[in-house]
Amino acid sequence: MRRGIGTCDILTLAGARCVRVGCLKAGGSWALRFPPPQKIKLTAVVKGACWLAVDGEGAPLRLETGDVFVVGNGCDVHRTANGKNGP
Repeated sequence: MRRGIGTCDILTLAGARCVRVGCLKAGGSWALRFPPPQKIKLTAVVKGACWLAVDGEGAPLRLETGDVFVVGNGCDVHRTANGKNGP
């Protein structure tokens, strides 16, 4: 059986390296707005769910446990929130 190329393989081939690691644990009502990253930003939802909205990119996207997203440098500000109907 042939193994497919995964995210880790792609990042290794691209010569990517970790610059900063962080963790966000939130509960109740919350919302955050982030400035555009200076480099790519790889984020994973480890537990629970939230909404992701990127300015100029259409409707917010609901993210759940196991979802991963990448925001590139130069990307407009993005925000996440835990509201049931979106940010």
